Amino acid sequence: MTDKPEVDRHHERAVAAVAHLLRGRLLPGMDADHIARQALDLLHGDHDYRRVPRSPRIPDQGRKDPRTAIRGAEEARKLLAERRRAREQGDHDG
Repeated sequence: MTDKPEVDRHHERAVAAVAHLLRGRLLPGMDADHIARQALDLLHGDHDYRRVPRSPRIPDQGRKDPRTAIRGAEEARKLLAERRRAREQGDHDG
């Protein structure tokens, strides 16, 4: 197919994945591997399909200030308490 073994390996994985999806959905006697290979070859050749590598993991942005997290949690508890009181009093809008 190509002279690059990594590209071939990715292509073969894609063929196997598509063939797995096709198995059991084709008419008896139809070869899922053959149809998957033809479909991917057409996509690759006619529509310039290519594997896009997974992007690198986004690095951790650092620890957040614990005081900010506590303040946010306190505000959330207060808001939930207000909503709970409003619901108990029959105010369904808030």
